[in-house]
Amino acid sequence: MTDDHFLFLGPAGSLRLPNFLMPPLMNNRGNYIVSLGFVCLWLAA
Repeated sequence: MTDDHFLFLGPAGSLRLPNFLMPPLMNNRGNYIVSLGFVCLWLAA
């Protein structure tokens, strides 16, 4: 996956928000995305 998707979650489902409405801080371009569970397992080792 190479795109960011922002969803507003509600009781009836989800609504996708356009990326231009998100602040620049929410941009993950050039950053690594990791699983917190895997990071914890790695730190525990």
